[in-house]
Amino acid sequence: MKTYQLALSAILAAGLTAAVPTAARAQYPGGPNSALAEQRKQIKDAEADVAKIRGEMNKMKTKLAAKFESKEEWETAKNNLKKAETDYESSRKKAMAKLYASPEYKAAKDKQLKAEQAIAANQPGAAKADAKALEKAQQDRLDAGLALRKLETDALAADPKITESKEKLAEAKKAWDALQDELKEALEQEPDYLAAKQQMETAQAQVDQMKASLAQQAASERESRRQQLESQRQSRQPQRSGGGGYGGGGYGRSR
Repeated sequence: MKTYQLALSAILAAGLTAAVPTAARAQYPGGPNSALAEQRKQIKDAEADVAKIRGEMNKMKTKLAAKFESKEEWETAKNNLKKAETDYESSRKKAMAKLYASPEYKAAKDKQLKAEQAIAANQPGAAKADAKALEKAQQDRLDAGLALRKLETDALAADPKITESKEKLAEAKKAWDALQDELKEALEQEPDYLAAKQQMETAQAQVDQMKASLAQQAASERESRRQQLESQRQSRQPQRSGGGGYGGGGYGRSR
């Protein structure tokens, strides 16, 4: 465990600690843009370090999960969930197929199709466009869509096989989630995993701080460039003379 924690610390020391921008690092011969580019590179390197730590955590989780998956109850819960999902989807498809064949559903679908055609035919610029016909078609399409959704909802709610399969799916999912919670609790008791989690959170917080600092510095740089351009623009404007139209004229010269 100590060896692993030292390895994680080395990752952070080599990456995130070195990536913290300082006033000294911010001064580059290439100017502010060069400094920003360097900070972006540092952030990218720091994010790679975070990914390394997260990868180690995933390895630990996979290793521990393998022990759980070897248990009979885990395999049973997994198979039950898969079967429940398949049964629910099968019953839902059968109910929908029955509904789609019903005269009521077909009529609503036909109304929706005709409304779509009327909307297309009455668009502004069409040869025989009619604003009132367009408005009516849009309302018909809305009404047909609502009617179709209600028919589908009612069909699913009224089918006993769907109700039964939905209840079994909820039970299977609950059992599966309970096993996932056991795995999570077991992980939280693993010292190496906890150490990695803490360092990952610290590393991610450091990355977030670096991104915020970069955004602030970039905004400051944009404002500085704006002010510089404005100053240059004003300096190029012609200067007005301070005297009148005859100032410095020839009236004071001797003849």
